[in-house]
Amino acid sequence: MQKPVYTTHHGFLRPNHSIRSIILQTATEVAAIDAGFIQTLSLLNKLEESDFPQIQASHHPRLAVECHAISFKSASLQRYNIAVRIRMPCTENSLLWMPWLPHQTQPACSPGEYQHANFGRYVLMPRRSKCYGVPYHFSAQIHPLEPTTPVEINALYKETSAIFDLDAERVPNMCLENDYDCGRHYMSEHSDDDKQFGALQQDVYSWVTGAASRVGVFRVRSVANKRLAWEELASFCCDPSNPVGTRDLVAIGFPAGVYAMVGPNFQKRYSHEFPQAKEKLFKRIMKVAPTLWKDDYPVHVESTVKGASQTTLVQAAWLKENREKVRKAADEGRFAVRRKPVYADQDDASAFDDWCLGRTSYTLRRFSDISGAVVQKKRKLD
Repeated sequence: MQKPVYTTHHGFLRPNHSIRSIILQTATEVAAIDAGFIQTLSLLNKLEESDFPQIQASHHPRLAVECHAISFKSASLQRYNIAVRIRMPCTENSLLWMPWLPHQTQPACSPGEYQHANFGRYVLMPRRSKCYGVPYHFSAQIHPLEPTTPVEINALYKETSAIFDLDAERVPNMCLENDYDCGRHYMSEHSDDDKQFGALQQDVYSWVTGAASRVGVFRVRSVANKRLAWEELASFCCDPSNPVGTRDLVAIGFPAGVYAMVGPNFQKRYSHEFPQAKEKLFKRIMKVAPTLWKDDYPVHVESTVKGASQTTLVQAAWLKENREKVRKAADEGRFAVRRKPVYADQDDASAFDDWCLGRTSYTLRRFSDISGAVVQKKRKLD
C-alpha cells in the first residue's frame, strides 16, 4: 500500500469495534491537517454503518487495528481514501479494507457460469465465475478463460497498482470473478495456491460490488498441512497448546469495497472462507417448498452432463426468481418453527430478503511466468 499520510491506532480488535467510527475518526483528524481529505470525509459521512465491515466475532486476543489515510494518483489526478488494517498474529500479515470511491468504475454485472471441479467425482462449484487475462488453476484444473478482458477490469488492474504502489512486475494480470447470486452461493475454507503466482507478488486484492454483505471467516491453516512447520502454525492459534480447537481468528462481514490479504506467506499461514448465508432458513424453506408450490417447484433436477448434482442450486435460483411467493409465505408463517415468538415470521421475511441479495468479487493476482502457468501438471478430467 502507498505510504500512509496519517495513521491512527485502535488497540486490539474487539467484537464491539465499530469500523465506521474509527474510519471517520481518522478521516476527521487527517482532514484537519490535509485539505485533500475533506471531500473523502464528506463522502464517508454519507455512508451507513452497514456500508462498513462488521466484526461478527474476534477470537484471537492480539489482532491489532489501525487506520491509514492514503493518497495516490489515478488517471493523473490525486485521490484520497481511508483504509482499515487488521494485523494478523504474525504481524507482517494483514487484512485491509477500504470503500469504493466515486471515480472508480464498477464492472457491469454479467454473471459467469457454474464450473465443475473434480474431487474423485465431479461437483458443481457453488457460485458462478469467470476468468480474465490468464488461466487460473484450482483443484488441479484450469478455469476457462474469457476471450477478452473488459475495460473495467483493466481499470481495476491500474487502480490496484496505484493504491498498493505496485511496480511493473507486480501489476495484476489475472482477474477471477465470483458471482454469489444468493445466500446459497458460498466459498468453502481454503488457501490460495501461490505456486502459479511465483515469489514476486503474493498479495491478494479483491474488489467487491453488490448489496450483500457476506461474512469472511479467517483461520490459522490446519496444522496437518505441509506448507509450514506445525510449531509455527500452532504459535498463531489462540491457544498454542490446543491448535486444532483454536484456529479461528476473526469473522468479518465485508460489504462492497476493496479488501486485501497482504504480506509474505499469508496463504501458507491462514485460510479463509465465505460460508452460506441464512442457511437454517433455507433448509426450513426446502422442507415445505415441495408442498407449498408442488406445481412449480423443481423437486427432481437432472445432473449436469458430467454427472454433478445441481439440485440445490436450481432450487435456490427458483426461490430467488419467485421471491414474492416465498416472502408471502414467510409473512403467513409457513416456515414457522414450534415455540417461535410471534414476531419471528417478520424476521423470516426480512432474512429472506437478505438471502436474495447478490454480490460479485473481482480477485486480482499476478502471474510471474505466463508462459509456464498453463503447463502445470493437472488431473485428468475426462
